[in-house]
Parts: sequence; structure tokens; C-alpha cells
Amino acid sequence: MKLAFSSNAFRRTSIEETIRILSGIGYDGIELMCDAPHAWPPDVRPANVESIRAELARTGMEISNLNAFMMCAYREPGTMREGTYHWPSWIDPAAHVRQARAQHTLGCVELASKLGAKTVSTEPGGPVAGRGREEMYRLFAREMEPVARRAAELGVTLLV
Repeated sequence: MKLAFSSNAFRRTSIEETIRILSGIGYDGIELMCDAPHAWPPDVRPANVESIRAELARTGMEISNLNAFMMCAYREPGTMREGTYHWPSWIDPAAHVRQARAQHTLGCVELASKLGAKTVSTEPGGPVAGRGREEMYRLFAREMEPVARRAAELGVTLLV
């Protein structure tokens, strides 16, 4: 059995240092948090990808999953509102918020492909807030579909 640990517990440590720490205490893999400070997609450059790949190779660690659930680095344009663990959601009433979730997840899928990771996990929808479940199921599926299609093209499994 191989064990992996999520980098989200190391939010005050660089991703390279997190990989070294986890390797040093016996983990075989890492779930890479796609949020600041580790791998927030808008901030990830080719040099970051190479640095992560190099540290994984140096330590013999593997990526078990990319975690696209958290979006604490997200800032809603024109407001002071920041992302949280459960927001932005796939079923938010505001289309621009749903689009932010989709763009983030798409960026994580693209990053997974560059890192050779097989899976990306995302949040399961969001607060229904008095709206009908059937309507929310359809909204979730509609918003998720293009991201799932791209994930399939890249050979990445999207996990909910």
C-alpha cells in the first residue's frame, strides 16, 4: 500500500519543501493543493511545473491527486469577497462565480496533464439555498460538462 498526504496542511510551506517533508516522514505521494501558496493555476509558470517535477523525482514521490476543491486565493472582481473552501461553487446563482469555478478546475486539469497526474478532485456542487434539487443537478452537469470533456481529452479523471 502507498500512502499520500495532502499539501493543504502545509499552507505556510512551499510546495517543494512540503514534498521534502512528506517524503522524509515516509509518505509515498502527495495530493497537490491547487490553491495559494502551492499551485494556484493563474500563478503557475513552466518553471514552477519543472520545480515540482524535479522535487518529486528527487524524492521519489508521486502525485496521488490534484485538489481543485479549495479556492481561497480567489478574489471576486470588483469586491473584497475572497474564496473559501466551499466557494465559488458550481451552482452559485451568479454566472461569473460559476465561471470562476469552471476556469479554476480547467486550469487544474491542464496542470495535472503537465505534471503527469491522473486525477483532479473538485467540490460537489455548492449550497442549494432553497432552489430545487433537480434544477441544481442540471446546472451542475451543464457547468461541469466542458471541463469534464477537456479532462477526458487529456486523460485526466475528474473526481467529484
